[in-house]
Amino acid sequence: MSTFYRLRTALLVAVAVALGASLLTAREPRVSAAMLTSAVTIQNGIADATFKIEITNEEPTAMSDVFVVFADNMQLSVGSVPAEGSATSGEMTRSFDVSDNPSKYTAIPVTLKYSVDGVSVEAAINIILVAEQ
Repeated sequence: MSTFYRLRTALLVAVAVALGASLLTAREPRVSAAMLTSAVTIQNGIADATFKIEITNEEPTAMSDVFVVFADNMQLSVGSVPAEGSATSGEMTRSFDVSDNPSKYTAIPVTLKYSVDGVSVEAAINIILVAEQ
């Protein structure tokens, strides 16, 4: 067997091992958000809600500068979330158009923005507004 063939085989094995390891470690962060409503009133398809947002971090690394950004770019600061812990924002009141959704559960699209070890992360998620109609 030639030296070139052995080197090429060793290189291919190394690349395959590295690729396999990266595929095993590449996964979505285990981070979730929940809307904790204290009051919701609906009139003419508009829900006026008073709520907090709770962020749960199941990762072994803390999150910093955590914000929930709504579609109109309004931001709600959560602050820092400890590793394998949770944090809750301050209370907020705002209106949501629920006219297209006749059920008591409405998905509200938001962007979760935060930093982990100095790296900025953005994730598009839905939080659920629960309202009795």
